[in-house]
Amino acid sequence: MTERYLTIRVRPRSHADRATVDETGQVIVTVRSAPVDGAANDAVLRVLARALGLPRTKLRIRSGHSSRTKLVELDDILPEEARARLVAQADSAIPRDGD
Repeated sequence: MTERYLTIRVRPRSHADRATVDETGQVIVTVRSAPVDGAANDAVLRVLARALGLPRTKLRIRSGHSSRTKLVELDDILPEEARARLVAQADSAIPRDGD
């Protein structure tokens, strides 16, 4: 069976909604929402789906609903491809000399 799960680390109450990959390869999702009544979890899935270019319905939190570390089930994309998309997105946002 193909691995369909992506472990992410969430930072609620952040200044911006963003999905990135840190230097260790860990996916970090920052959201402005507070972790109250599932608002941060909803925001995490929305931000991650937008960053990956997927419909929100293709992502589900499978564990960690009340934790900052979550296991997200992915449809139509492998975890390695998800990380690669996030890295590519971050690389394209970095201004280059002369840009």
